[in-house]
Amino acid sequence: MDYGVASGVLLAWVIWCIRDGWLNEGYEYIGFSRFMAYVSTPVLIFCLVMATSAGLAFLRERRQKTPPPS
Repeated sequence: MDYGVASGVLLAWVIWCIRDGWLNEGYEYIGFSRFMAYVSTPVLIFCLVMATSAGLAFLRERRQKTPPPS
């Protein structure tokens, strides 16, 4: 799975866990949602960093392939 896609999926998951863990008072599994938010957030940050790094490397490579203007 691509880091960009993983970032999107994890972002949705983290938002869901935060909503259920802290904002939804009547939810049964508050502990699980809070735990998964704590566990998933560092993975989300890692995927965002890797996606940004890959995007910057792609742009750097693209700039080097273009010949300088005459």
